[in-house]
Amino acid sequence: MTGPPQSRQDARHLERSSRCSVKVSDRACGITNSRVASCGGRRKVDRAFICSCDRRIPSPGKTSMLLVGRYTSPFSRRVAVSLRYLGFEYEHKAINAWSNLAEMRSYNPVGRVPALVLDNGEVLFDSNAILDYLDFMVGPEKALTPLEEPARHGVMRIIVCAMGALEKMVHSVYEVTMHPKEKVHDPWIDHNLSQTELGLDWLDQIGQTPWMAGERFTQADITTTIVAQFALARFPERFAPGTYPNLDSLSARVMELPAWQETVPAPDEAKLKVSIPTEED
Repeated sequence: MTGPPQSRQDARHLERSSRCSVKVSDRACGITNSRVASCGGRRKVDRAFICSCDRRIPSPGKTSMLLVGRYTSPFSRRVAVSLRYLGFEYEHKAINAWSNLAEMRSYNPVGRVPALVLDNGEVLFDSNAILDYLDFMVGPEKALTPLEEPARHGVMRIIVCAMGALEKMVHSVYEVTMHPKEKVHDPWIDHNLSQTELGLDWLDQIGQTPWMAGERFTQADITTTIVAQFALARFPERFAPGTYPNLDSLSARVMELPAWQETVPAPDEAKLKVSIPTEED
């Protein structure tokens, strides 16, 4: 990629160019000494790989995966956008983990979203673990987080900063939504949001050339946009448009991608309220 999409047509071309097939060589049935992935050509991925014949390796566009978690969750949304961008087909189950905690725990024992049910029935949970899996499946040429250094840590440090800022906002949201009004501790909210501000300040100061980590569109761009938009939606008085002009510019480009537009929360999903589960629940 040599530059940002200037139009929706450009954005679609950008997204289509990310898609590829992943194959495992015939020698991968049983015990082999190498795993081979195809991404426009054969490439060795690792050594001493053991694969059983009954274990299916999913390929973009040819899976029956299930993503569990509402798109209103920034953690679920970053997985959904990545799935779409990379060309994976999946079904979606919009569960409110607080109101359906027992059901969510059947996917993730901790009861947190998102969870991804693979087509072989195995379940992955935690957005970072899921995204790492998707990157491995598509291979190094298409992975949204580079699999090799030094590009890998360049993307990872941006993601870690964005996710840290997000976690602090989530703490603030919970302080308001999970406590009676008279028990909300405003200094704690301000403390967390001040840490979010520092993180967003740092992200805004990164020069986009044209993307957060350089010429290539990466997970750094998806996750940073997710976090910036969450800040705007949840705390508009503190993170108003124009506060972080570079992040505004990035968000405008990322939000042109079909993968983003196809994962906008449905109106009924956005209306679901968060509340503490009771014994009756």
